[in-house]
Amino acid sequence: MAPSGNELTDRISALTAGLSLIIMTLAALFSYGFVHETLVVKGDASLTFHNLASSQILFKAEILGWIIILVCDIVVAWAFYIFLKPVNHNLSLLGAWLRLTYTHFFHKTMGPLRPCLNLFLLSRWLQENWA
Repeated sequence: MAPSGNELTDRISALTAGLSLIIMTLAALFSYGFVHETLVVKGDASLTFHNLASSQILFKAEILGWIIILVCDIVVAWAFYIFLKPVNHNLSLLGAWLRLTYTHFFHKTMGPLRPCLNLFLLSRWLQENWA
């Protein structure tokens, strides 16, 4: 017997949420577990700046990883809302709004990364044009 439209929607939303959570986990392992731990030296700001300035591609990859996490977080909020709506609409909506609120604050904590990237680009430009 073929699944009904509701069952198919539930299945797709569950698979979407699960796949997004796996992608988020892999992106976090890369961004925080590998890149961040490689570039940031606790207690030594000048060495951290040197690491970031000399590994700008890796730093940009870290930022891309955080962006992937943000997008997947939004997808998970939507998919969980769709999947849990038949069980309890109000709690499903509350869960989605809480997840989106978390994503908003997570995005705000990432705000300082963009000026850091601009600082490194400016530093490189000054070295090339004024050295």
